[in-house]
Order: sequence, then structure tokens, then C-alpha cells
Amino acid sequence: MKQQLAQLAVDAAMMVARGEPEVFDLVAERTSELFGADGGVGFARCWIDDDGALALRVSIGGVPPLPLSWLERAKDLAPHTPTMFVFQQVGVREPVRISDVLDLRRIWGTEEFQHMHGVYQGRYPMGAALTERPDEMALIGLHRIKRDFDDDDVADLRQFQRVLAQAFAFRNTLDDTVRHLRVPRQRRTGVLPWSRDLTEEYVPTRREAEVLALTVDGWTNQQIGTRLGISERTVRKHLSAVYEQAGLAGRAAAAAWWHSRGYGRN
Repeated sequence: MKQQLAQLAVDAAMMVARGEPEVFDLVAERTSELFGADGGVGFARCWIDDDGALALRVSIGGVPPLPLSWLERAKDLAPHTPTMFVFQQVGVREPVRISDVLDLRRIWGTEEFQHMHGVYQGRYPMGAALTERPDEMALIGLHRIKRDFDDDDVADLRQFQRVLAQAFAFRNTLDDTVRHLRVPRQRRTGVLPWSRDLTEEYVPTRREAEVLALTVDGWTNQQIGTRLGISERTVRKHLSAVYEQAGLAGRAAAAAWWHSRGYGRN
């Protein structure tokens, strides 16, 4: 099982790094098999959308799909679930077996537990956070029906968590940088229109921005292609498009253009 879990962690990490949302379905289904989570696995991502509203995506593995009505109620209950309470108490850096912190028998009958954990009779939950930011959180919850997870299960989940947490950290950093690059800069006042630097008006595509961000950070074309799941030829094609549209001569000029506009900085 350990070898299979390690391979799943590697495969899932590559999907996270490439920004492939299918990773949620894959991880939920495979971890339910590997951990014997007969009460189901939920791989969830909560974030604040562009309108400032709470958004929630949940992939379910090992049990039948849940209706949309479940998801809508889950948005209201998510902040008050036993898992969130436990994470607030012990932090998110390590996996948590809920029974180590809470008396499960006292909360089995609550709506929060039944809706978020016990919908398929999963009485014994274990969870791990994979990314935790003010505007986003991704976590995985595993459930068993008749027996709790043991110390080896927690240790295995810890190794899995560490690999995916690094992948989420990379993806979030890249997404933040790309988002900053692709937001058009506000027009400066007091400057004649024809004297404005034309390169400020160029907004790269998402993929161009990803390639440019990693290039400026010192990655080789081969490294970029491997991480993003594209060929070196495609990497060169994206860079050529950036250079042509922004009027740049190469990597050094791209880096200077990038940093002169404060891209990639908080």
C-alpha cells in the first residue's frame, strides 16, 4: 500500500502543479481504496470567488455521488464542522484523527457531523489540510464506518500530505503571479497617450504568463515543460509569443520588463 500511495502522491502532485482539477476526483477515489475508507473520502476546496462569496468544491470517492442540495447546505455548515474545530485547535500542518481531539460519541448525532462526515455512516474521520490561506483551503477527509484509523494510517497520510502540500504551494504561488501579470495596469494620468509604453498594454494568455513567470524565476525550458506537462517546443512557442508581443529580445529583457513592473511581488 505504501508504494501505491507514494505513486499516487507523485501523480497527484504533478496534476496539482499543472492546474488540473481532475486531481480532486482521482485522489478521492484512490485514497478511499488505499486506506479502506468505507465511509467515503471527501477532497474539498473552499475559496473566496471574485464576487467575494464562499465557493466550495467537493469530490467524493468510494461512495455514491452527493446531490447538489448537499453541497449548498455544506457551504453553511463547513465553518462549523468538527474537522474545522479540530484544525483550529491543533493547526493544519499535520493530519488529524478526529477521535484524538473530540469524543466522537458526543457529536455523532449533530447536524454538522451527520451532514459533513456521517452521510454514509462514516463514524470515524481523519483529515489533512493540503493548502491553507486566508482566501483558500483544500483538505481531505477520510471516513470509516466501524473502526477508527490507526497510527500507521496517520503516518501514511502525513507523507501523502507533505507531497501534495508542496504542489499546492507551487501552484498557488504561480497562480498569484499569473493573476497579477494578467490584470491590466491602470492607465497613468498626466501622460500623453502616444507616449505610453506600449508593452504595458500587452496582457499574456494564462499559459504564456505561467511560462514567463517560471522563466524569469530561472527555470529551464525542459524544467518548465516537465512541471506544466507540455513539450519544450511548446514552451519555446509561448516564450516567442511573449517576446514578440511585448517587444522583448530574450530572457534577460523579459526579466527586466517583469521586475520593472513589480510582477511577482506582494
